[in-house]
Amino acid sequence: MDFKKEVGAILDPQKNILAWFEGSAREVEFPADLVWKLHKEKAGSVYAFTHIHPPTMINPSSIDMELVKGWAIAL
Repeated sequence: MDFKKEVGAILDPQKNILAWFEGSAREVEFPADLVWKLHKEKAGSVYAFTHIHPPTMINPSSIDMELVKGWAIAL
């Protein structure tokens, strides 16, 4: 299988998938409006953002790190 796109998910504290997203070879977006909706419905329900990279991408990108830091501060 030739893996060419990123896939991401928002997880709850029990590591259940709250939402699933498919992206392109170098990008997967987590819609801010959905993240805020989930958070407002139940604070603490958004536990983690996770995604997978194609095999050629072995390190987090600067965008990945900005996403993590930004949402950590916001939530």
